[in-house]
Amino acid sequence: MSIIKSSHDQVIHQRSTIILTLCLFCLVLTYAVTIENHIDVVYTHFFYLPIILAGFWFGNKAVPLALLLGCLHVYTNFLIVGNVIPSSIYRAFFLVSIAVIIALIAKTSTPSTRSSFSFSSDEDPSN
Repeated sequence: MSIIKSSHDQVIHQRSTIILTLCLFCLVLTYAVTIENHIDVVYTHFFYLPIILAGFWFGNKAVPLALLLGCLHVYTNFLIVGNVIPSSIYRAFFLVSIAVIIALIAKTSTPSTRSSFSFSSDEDPSN
């Protein structure tokens, strides 16, 4: 039992590390693109990577992550322009909407369906 638990904990740790790395990449990208180059459109597509992965792997915990990244986007646009831009609010809304949808899909999916989205599987594919 302890081997299975430690293996499960290791997978959770690996997934958390991937999400954290992607979020740090999004922070660096936000600084480089928005603050330095004053571009606010294309880079937000990278925000969907950690949100979708967190939604599949951690369910509803993706929603606070989407809120955080959405608020980051709105705030950086506020720093650049000086007021809140409706398009940045729309993008933040879509980030949260996608997090909710992916969390619902992950909740209703079967374990065999979910294992196809993971990087490592403890199940034998021959079964």
